[in-house]
Amino acid sequence: MRNKKSLFTKTVALTIGLFLIGGFVSAQTPSYPPEIEAALDSAKGNRPNLERVLKHYAESKDTLMYKAACFLIANMEGHCYATYALRDTLDNEIPFDIFNYSGYGPMIADWEKLDSIYGPLDFGKKDLVNDLDVISDSFLIENIDYAFKAWREKPWAKSLSFENFCEYVLPYRGSNEPLESWRKPLYEKYADLESRMIDPTDPIEAASLINKDVMSWFGFDSIYYFHPTDQGYAEMIRHGKGRCEDMTNMAIYAMRANGLAVTSDYTPFWADAGNNHAWNAIVTAQGKVIPFMGAEAAPGAYTLFHKLAKAYRKTYSKQKDNLVFQEKKQTKIPGWLAGKNYVDVTSSYGEFGNPTIKISATVPD
Repeated sequence: MRNKKSLFTKTVALTIGLFLIGGFVSAQTPSYPPEIEAALDSAKGNRPNLERVLKHYAESKDTLMYKAACFLIANMEGHCYATYALRDTLDNEIPFDIFNYSGYGPMIADWEKLDSIYGPLDFGKKDLVNDLDVISDSFLIENIDYAFKAWREKPWAKSLSFENFCEYVLPYRGSNEPLESWRKPLYEKYADLESRMIDPTDPIEAASLINKDVMSWFGFDSIYYFHPTDQGYAEMIRHGKGRCEDMTNMAIYAMRANGLAVTSDYTPFWADAGNNHAWNAIVTAQGKVIPFMGAEAAPGAYTLFHKLAKAYRKTYSKQKDNLVFQEKKQTKIPGWLAGKNYVDVTSSYGEFGNPTIKISATVPD
């Protein structure tokens, strides 16, 4: 991981100072620092929900919980859930649902039949549901309360820094899945985990035990390559199957709910094969990052099955060094580089070179 302060450090420090001086206690209309105000303005009609969250934690007198609420709200822009529809080249919507098939074989046979009738088919974005527009105060408060409960109570989590807690435990989503409550049921599911551990202070042992249990009721199914969105928690519980992004999200849910700093690393393209891939990574209190695969392989027992060219890590916070924030950049940025919430972690996965390529063409302004 890079040794630098993330956005939340600056945001929450400024926010807590301004807010506690001139916030809800002494003013009817509280003032907010720019990052929070920008998020509240973007929320439009949903602004009252977010302000109730800020008011709730300001009145609680728990400054860390208030900082955590500020972190989530300041970085919420861009986090969303998208729905998709199968369309032909004329943009006509074609009815298709993988849950109508008994398995991958019958599904592919029907897909090829549809392709022969309508021509090339692809999933296109239908609706975009932004978190800022729909997230409720009760959802955020439950998420924050249970995240802190796990961080403060679980023996393997107590040494985790507040910065890593905010980035890898506190966030309420793993990718672009539907917003659903998963912390409370998964916190309760593993309530006895400590009693089954050899060393209750070891986050790797805790993660391994949780992942072993997840393997018993959730796994991979290639039919989900044709499920156009990342599944939500309820859908994954209902079907017990998914693709690699779903597997990483289920591990994120189960482990974050229990105070483990877990996220997802990914490669947009293998160096020696087609397709992409996502897997998990756990961050220890000492800053060590150990890859694993949710519902498949424990930390320390996972090996990437193709040659890696580039690896990135999903973050909740905005990463201001990313290409999209740079003043001078090309008009069209490749999709995997256009995001605001990722860091390049290629160097964490081995020795990689940095070749210099000389280009004689004139660089445009």
